[in-house]
Amino acid sequence: MYPPPHSKEDSLKSALDELYKTYDTQCGTLAPHEVFWRDRYDLFFSHGYQLRPRLRPGWVPSWTIDRKLPFLCEDSVRIVVQSTPNLLHRGLIDRLQVVKQQIVDAVNISDGEQVMLKRVKTESAELRIALYFSLPELREDPRNHCVPVLDHFQDVEDESITFMVMPLLRNFDDPKFGTVNELLDFGDQIFEGLRFLHEHGIAHRYGFMRASIRPSLTTCYPGIAQIGTS
Repeated sequence: MYPPPHSKEDSLKSALDELYKTYDTQCGTLAPHEVFWRDRYDLFFSHGYQLRPRLRPGWVPSWTIDRKLPFLCEDSVRIVVQSTPNLLHRGLIDRLQVVKQQIVDAVNISDGEQVMLKRVKTESAELRIALYFSLPELREDPRNHCVPVLDHFQDVEDESITFMVMPLLRNFDDPKFGTVNELLDFGDQIFEGLRFLHEHGIAHRYGFMRASIRPSLTTCYPGIAQIGTS
């Protein structure tokens, strides 16, 4: 004797239960690199920056409370560390994985603008160079296309770590180029910025890759919100 067929309601409930179970398993807990940022929430807040809800102390997955569909909840988006398989140099792939663990998005409490926090070594050349090109006299040079450092401060738990605050940027091809002139201007800015770096004795060690070129939508497309990807 065959068992009675499941109703549409039963099938839907079963599918939702499986969906919630999957999200609880994959997104319901923080990864180790997310815990690092969560544990410093108060430090960032004291400097005027607030992390996303997922990285706040005492976080409980919102979909377990209101039973909304998990993929519609902001806090279901993990900070995922992905490799870049199309790069042949294994060391460079590893470096990109490390870099992605060192950045996180936040909100400037004073004006609501989204920013990016980056963890670097306090004595690193990266920090010295970034701060150098963020000097007011160099920021006034229109050839300086380096991402500005808006703020920086040391970690209270480890003085060898410093956090840089920078604008939240997008991929250079998001949104897509609309005209040939936009593409040509894009190329002009790249080579202009590269010459500017060389004039100041800086060589871009890893070349100009996709990850190195990040436009700001607030200048290219005023009024369009910057949405961070994870």
